[in-house]
Amino acid sequence: IDTMMHFSNPTSKFHISFYSTSEVYGNVDPANVPKKLVTTIDPLYSRSLYAQEKLATETVLHYLREIGKIKSLRVFRPFNVSGKWQKRGVVYEMVKTAVLERQIRYTANQTREITSAQKATELALHAVISREEETIDLTSKNHISLKDLAWSIKDVLVGIDPLRYSTVDIVEDPPIDAYIKTRGTVNVLSTDDEKKAFSQRLFESHIIEDVISTLVK
Repeated sequence: IDTMMHFSNPTSKFHISFYSTSEVYGNVDPANVPKKLVTTIDPLYSRSLYAQEKLATETVLHYLREIGKIKSLRVFRPFNVSGKWQKRGVVYEMVKTAVLERQIRYTANQTREITSAQKATELALHAVISREEETIDLTSKNHISLKDLAWSIKDVLVGIDPLRYSTVDIVEDPPIDAYIKTRGTVNVLSTDDEKKAFSQRLFESHIIEDVISTLVK
């Protein structure tokens, strides 16, 4: 916010790319029909103070664009980005416990979208270079339950090293955050074929291998 003091010069023009968060989507009704695109934001129930701060900053930046203090504006809303150099997030935590503790834990009533760091970077870079002016979801558009994600991660790990990872346990934690189970859902994987396809994409994206390389350094 302090940077915005520089916008006091009416002749100044800036190209701004702002990383917001998918958490601004707040309350997404779990009763939504599967595969329904959810694009609206519930202003009455942002997921957290962090989300509220991000949404407030988006509003200020859009205002500055409208009054001509910003030459172009891109707002990125990243979802669960995982891969090389990423030391946080649900995939990182699942792989970490699999490697160090021989178990993968998941929350029973939670779902998430998973995007590779490389894919998210490509989407953002394209928008920056082309000066696209829009709000861009950095997402794979594939939603999966944490239970299915845990099993998919184990499948990939076993494919990488059967002897090391075949004994990894899948452990269910009690449900939490029951009011908000999902946010910004696009596709909820449901069939076995969809889940197998997700596991294959997870393998081909090298997300798991990238996380392992981060852990062993």
